Amino acid sequence: MKDSIKAKGVVYVDIKKPDGTVVSTVIENLVVNAGKEFFTKKIFNDSFEGRITKIGIGAKKDTQQLDDTLTKFNTVTAPTPSPIIKDIDFASSAIETNTSPLACANTIAYITTFFDTTGDTLRDSGGTPVTMQEVALIGTDGNSPESDIVICRTTFDDDSPMVGFTKLVEDVVTVTWKLTFN
Repeated sequence: MKDSIKAKGVVYVDIKKPDGTVVSTVIENLVVNAGKEFFTKKIFNDSFEGRITKIGIGAKKDTQQLDDTLTKFNTVTAPTPSPIIKDIDFASSAIETNTSPLACANTIAYITTFFDTTGDTLRDSGGTPVTMQEVALIGTDGNSPESDIVICRTTFDDDSPMVGFTKLVEDVVTVTWKLTFN
């Protein structure tokens, strides 16, 4: 018998407009090589101090790759704006224990909200909002000194229900990243 642990991530993006309407999409992600190493260390190394800490949104449409890194996520060419990276709201995040059809045991949900401010809106150098094309789940590598690493990344590709979206300054975007282990 061969046992294995698989990590699967799904990203839920909710865009709340000022009039109260909500646009939602669900996208599966890629657990990158650094993320696989991160989870292996978490499972098999009691002293590993790495943790998942942030979620970032970006405007690049580069295809997700197993070798994606934080440097690749952060590297942009004008006029593409730099990604916006925010801490996870741990008060709203949780381990799901409900086994109803909409939830799954062995699932951790990380939540971050990008508020209705200019600082939480991807904008070009002229201040015009640009289309969000990618989302990254970011953690720390557990080294001393600690460095941030990309754990998972996804893009709004042509197969996604939503092929990117433009977050206007007055919009509120909530990203919920669910990781399931089975």
